[in-house]
Amino acid sequence: MRSVPDPKTFATKSQLFITFYQIHYTSSTMLPVMFAQLEITALRHQMDGHNAEVTRLQDAFNAIEDDVFREFCQQINVSNIRCTIIDVQIFF
Repeated sequence: MRSVPDPKTFATKSQLFITFYQIHYTSSTMLPVMFAQLEITALRHQMDGHNAEVTRLQDAFNAIEDDVFREFCQQINVSNIRCTIIDVQIFF
C-alpha cells in the first residue's frame, strides 16, 4: 500500500487532490481483488483436501478390486485388473 504523500511537495492543491484520488481509487479497486485472491486461496486449500480424500478412496477401492480379481489376474499373468491391453498382450 502506498504511503500518504507530504502536502508540502505539491505545487498546487489540485495536484494534491489528484494524488489522494489516485491513492483512494487504487485502494478501492484493489480491495475486491484482494478479497477474491483470499477466496481463491481458501478454495484451493479446500480442493486439496477433497483431492486427498478422492485419492484415499480410490486407493481403498483399488485394494478391494485387487482382492476380488487376484485369482483371475494370476490366471492371465498380470499384476492387477487395471493393467492396460498392452500389458496383457506382452504376456500372451
